[in-house]
Amino acid sequence: MKQLLLFLCFSFFIQTSSWSQCPGSSNTDSDGDGVLDCIDPCTTVPSSKIGNLSFESDFIGWTIPQNTQNFIINTDTNHILHGTKSLRVTAPSASVFENHAIYSEEFILEEGIAYNFKIPVKRIGNIDGDALRWVLVDENGVYRHFNNYYSFTENWSFISFENFTVDFNNFTSNKFRLRLEFGLSTTDIIVDKIEFYETSQIEDPAYKDLNGDGIPDCTPFSATDHPDYDALASLYNSLNGQFWVENTNWLDTTKPISTWYGITETNGRVTGINLGSQNNISGTLPDELSNLTELQDFWIQNSNITGNIPTSLGNLSKLRQLVLFGTSGITGSIPNSLQNCLNLEWLYLSYNQLSGNIPDLSGLNKLSILAIDNNNFYFENLENDFNTYNNALGNNFIYSPQNLLQTAYNEVVEIGNSTTLFSGLSNNQNNYVWYRTNADGSEGGSIGTNNASTVITINSTDDYKWFYYYEATNNIVTGLTLRSDFYTIGDLPSNNPDYNALVALYNSTNGDNWNNNNNWLDNTTPLNSWHGIVLTNGRVTQLNLGGNNLTGSLPKKIGDFSELTSINLWSNQITGSIPPEIGNLSKLTYLDLAPNNFSGSIPEEIGNLTNLETLWLNQSGLSGNIPSSFTNLSKLRYLYLQSSIGPGWENNTAAYSGDFPDLTALPLELLWINNNYFKFTDIADEISTYQANIPDFKYSPQFTIDPPVETNTAIGEDITLTFTNIPSTAKEMLKKAKLVDNQYQWYKDGIALTINANSDTYIITNAQVDDSGVYHCEITNTDVPNMIIKTQPITLNIGSLSVGKNEVNKVKIYPNPANNILSIKSGNTEVKNAQLFDINGKQVLDFKLLSELTIVDISNLNSGMYLLKIKTPKTVITKRIIKR
Repeated sequence: MKQLLLFLCFSFFIQTSSWSQCPGSSNTDSDGDGVLDCIDPCTTVPSSKIGNLSFESDFIGWTIPQNTQNFIINTDTNHILHGTKSLRVTAPSASVFENHAIYSEEFILEEGIAYNFKIPVKRIGNIDGDALRWVLVDENGVYRHFNNYYSFTENWSFISFENFTVDFNNFTSNKFRLRLEFGLSTTDIIVDKIEFYETSQIEDPAYKDLNGDGIPDCTPFSATDHPDYDALASLYNSLNGQFWVENTNWLDTTKPISTWYGITETNGRVTGINLGSQNNISGTLPDELSNLTELQDFWIQNSNITGNIPTSLGNLSKLRQLVLFGTSGITGSIPNSLQNCLNLEWLYLSYNQLSGNIPDLSGLNKLSILAIDNNNFYFENLENDFNTYNNALGNNFIYSPQNLLQTAYNEVVEIGNSTTLFSGLSNNQNNYVWYRTNADGSEGGSIGTNNASTVITINSTDDYKWFYYYEATNNIVTGLTLRSDFYTIGDLPSNNPDYNALVALYNSTNGDNWNNNNNWLDNTTPLNSWHGIVLTNGRVTQLNLGGNNLTGSLPKKIGDFSELTSINLWSNQITGSIPPEIGNLSKLTYLDLAPNNFSGSIPEEIGNLTNLETLWLNQSGLSGNIPSSFTNLSKLRYLYLQSSIGPGWENNTAAYSGDFPDLTALPLELLWINNNYFKFTDIADEISTYQANIPDFKYSPQFTIDPPVETNTAIGEDITLTFTNIPSTAKEMLKKAKLVDNQYQWYKDGIALTINANSDTYIITNAQVDDSGVYHCEITNTDVPNMIIKTQPITLNIGSLSVGKNEVNKVKIYPNPANNILSIKSGNTEVKNAQLFDINGKQVLDFKLLSELTIVDISNLNSGMYLLKIKTPKTVITKRIIKR
């Protein structure tokens, strides 16, 4: 039977002249959306994609292979639901459905997209007995039955097929028709407009009829029409959505809100928001959330949200789940307004900074989980309703543990004196136990019970090693133990053997101007309370002063920290040389001095740090050879030596060079030496060993020592571009006898040149304005695979030398490097065309300089180097722009 039906399908198609859809005179597509005008309800709205895929109610373009007498275009308004026409099917009283069929116009279905089909239908008269079957048929006759429908009524009813996704394994094409088949009927039926749209769209937008005149409004789809758009836009902006790791389709008005990341939509309203975990969300929750009146679930986890929970959330009467977990920044109290959320089932507020009394939520009969652990709640905040929640929710009332009480307390007490430590709690239902512990983790046992305070006496230097704390329990709020942060007692800082070295470091690096110098040089506070200091057994073992605006230079006394294991001075502005005394720090395992503004070379004495495991000397301002003493660093695992030259690093020539030491015997897991002045001969002997044994080895690109050049010249000149040669012959060839000759490739504006561009010079004969641009050369050598040595950019501005140079000098660009805004001062009000290209030659901006000063927004560009071309009637000016 199936074979017969397939044969009939093919026969039908032969009779219909390749599925012709429209009369010849209307076989046009005015708006270019791929839908012919005769079946397009909105011929001027190409972006109204989904509505244009619907089948118009007058059934123009539908094909009737046979039994045309059974199909009549109806104009009786009593039997019309949409528009001015419908389709009347006379009773075929036949069991062979295929003999009484009508085919829609052709349409395309995409793989992986879900679709909805919707047909309004009714019968004429009160005699039951009619049937409709619909079939999806591809252009080769392969078909699938959707379903059969029986027993229609005299009133309109809708038959639909929702969330249909094509299984293309069962079809031979992506071009389809819909076939409606009628059979077994003893009474006429009416079929009106058939809607067909992507499931995600919720509705057919081209058929909106907001004024009720029976004519489609034909307005392009826009997410701004959605009743929840404004509230979601407020949420996105308040939580810095542009920086989320995942923000697919958010605020894209051409995409349905149901396709926005984390959004669940039901019947055209937002019912769920789940923005995921660790999605780089920051900011505050907006009051506009209260406008999401159908919202049921709201989830954000592991984020950087700050501020209070909006009291307006109490207006969300349908809210079932409120999960704000692990923000660490939400403060204030739980709003009393949540008492109004009578459908609330989950209230999950763990790992925040909430405090204050818990509101009475006993009226929320559906509440099944209340999680408020790891906040700042005290016993008295929980006592009033503790038994109510505990009895109703059992293990789903999660309130323990809470964050540490109070902040760390530090005090100086000299030997022979005593001090009293106070808990700061006064609840008469509390019980206390005081403890002490050592920095190495060893416990000193309890030192007092059932008192809100304890007396500590310092009898010897050994007593300074202890950290003190208390634990409190409560007779009502059982199962919760509150613990204090540490109380520390120290000797006078001036008595510490590391004191003088700390003072020298502070003064030499202008400590008064540090971003954070809390307690430094204060002889009344213990050393372990000074910012960035870690003490172990009374000695300084860590200096953590990265990103702290240290300027000046490092003092020689840096070598006096005999117990130091870690120095972290990253991202400061330290100048001068690295003192050789740093080699005295024999216990050092971690040294980070990058980036800074040091000068000179790396001291040989760093090779004395035989316990060193990690060394950061990248972008540090240092230059010259890498010391051969590095071979002594027998425990070194991570070595960062990349420098800050090349595109993106303006006016910085500090970089390493020379023969690279043989570090193949070290247990290196990471070695970065890229962006320096190393030549092929400097690493040729060891490169294969490094590549084989170091998982993270970066050695390309390198750069020539030539500085960036900008040249202005007249039209018609012959220009030779060159650079300091990267030799692989003569003396260096004898030293590294295996090296082959170098290969060269010249580039203009990031695009490889193809004519006479493969030698160490590039000649431009009879230069013209179009030859203006930024040139560079890339050198390779097959004996050092995958290593590229780049020349610094050579910028050519070619035009009238007398006028062009004048114009070039008038153009000022600032700041450069720039962050978000670029200012271009052109010297006069003459209109100039300007384009901005990335390093690969792709145009990213096209604009005009309409006045003497033009402000350009580059905030959306990625970091890196760009080429700005300004065209005047007499010359082309090319400038390099660095986007930070």
